[in-house]
This record gives sequence, C-alpha cells and structure tokens, in this order.
Amino acid sequence: MKGGAPEPRESGGGQGSRPELGEGRLGDRVAGGFLVILALWVAWESRSFVVGFPADPVGPRALPLFAAAVLGGAGLYTLFRPEPNPLWPPSHTVLRLVTAVAILGAYPLALAWIGFVVATGGAVTLLSLLFQGPPVRSALAAFLFSGGLFLLFVHLLGVPLPVGQLFIRIMGW
Repeated sequence: MKGGAPEPRESGGGQGSRPELGEGRLGDRVAGGFLVILALWVAWESRSFVVGFPADPVGPRALPLFAAAVLGGAGLYTLFRPEPNPLWPPSHTVLRLVTAVAILGAYPLALAWIGFVVATGGAVTLLSLLFQGPPVRSALAAFLFSGGLFLLFVHLLGVPLPVGQLFIRIMGW
C-alpha cells in the first residue's frame, strides 16, 4: 500500500497471484444467470400447486412466488453488478458446502424410504458432524428434535408425515 493506492484483493486461491481486473466477473454473471433461471423455474412450477381445500386467501403459490422474487432479484443484481475481484472460499469450505448440499439433496429421497424421524435425525446429525459438532450429543439432539417434530405434526397438528416404507415392511403393516 505504498503511495496511498490500495492493492487489488487476491482471488483467495492462496497462490499470491493478483487477478486481472474483471477476471472474477464471469463467475458472478454465471451465478446470477443461474439464479434468474432458477427463479423463473420456481415461478413456473408454482402455477401447478393446487390444494383440495381452502387454505388461505393467497393460496399455495405465495411462498414459492416470494422465493422466486427474492432469487430473481438477487440473480439480477449479481448479473448486472458483479464483484470485480471476488474472494473465493478455501477448498475445505467449498467441500463442506458441497457435502451439505448433497445431504440436503438426499434427504427428500430418504424421507419416503426410511421415514421422517430417521431421515431428519440422520440428516441433522450429518450436518452437525460436518461442522464439527460433538458426535454423541449431535445424534442425541438430532433424533430428539426429529421425534419431537414428528409428535408435534402428527399428533398435535394432524399433519401426516411419512413413516417410511422400510419401517412399514418390517412391521408388516
């Protein structure tokens, strides 16, 4: 910082290289375009949401349309105002984020097969362990939480949650 002019930020790769002006803009524009496309898809899919009973005056489309508006706004902002030299997280952080997304992607697939309590407890335990939670306490808290949610939704609120095909087969229902 000699002469009062700030030096450009590093790209976060750890190599100490100075990025060229505008080098990081392409990644932001790609991400912004992806968010805009995702927002359009969410808005389009919300058209098909139908509830067989009168839920509320706005209907079941309100939440997905709100999410689409937020996604679209963030995407347009990122698309038209990209960061010139973004700082990328270290590779171990990216690996954790990808693993968390994989866990959350597998969760709905596991839900129908192993049921709400096991799938939710397992997903929350894995996410907690991913971010260095203590193993026994993480699992205990996760399964107590998922069991409590199951009781709350099924028995108090009357909202059915999946028990799981595996449990149904084992119990012979």
